[in-house]
Amino acid sequence: MWKLWDGFGIADAKMAGFWEDNPVVSTNQKNVYATTYIFHYKVLVAIGSWVDEPVEVNLNIDWERLGLSPDGVTIEAPEIKDYQNKRLFKVNGSIPIAAKRDLLLVISKK
Repeated sequence: MWKLWDGFGIADAKMAGFWEDNPVVSTNQKNVYATTYIFHYKVLVAIGSWVDEPVEVNLNIDWERLGLSPDGVTIEAPEIKDYQNKRLFKVNGSIPIAAKRDLLLVISKK
């Protein structure tokens, strides 16, 4: 995980939390939260589920505030040894989250 954070540039990123009045990224599920780290034109999204069963979430993304276009990005869960497998997701597709687990996503320009 440290390698991902360092490679992303998290130390210099702007954090936008799920607790804000108008978050940059949120989910469509109650008790599943997204905290966003923005660094230039790439975004790290930490999704955390407080739900007792697996859920499918859709992301609500304010593309304008991110300075990105949904047509020009990829959404990837990068491989993190002993944490998560690499997966690609569609911009408007659902994302499975295991019960009371989290997932790190990177949204970047194609």
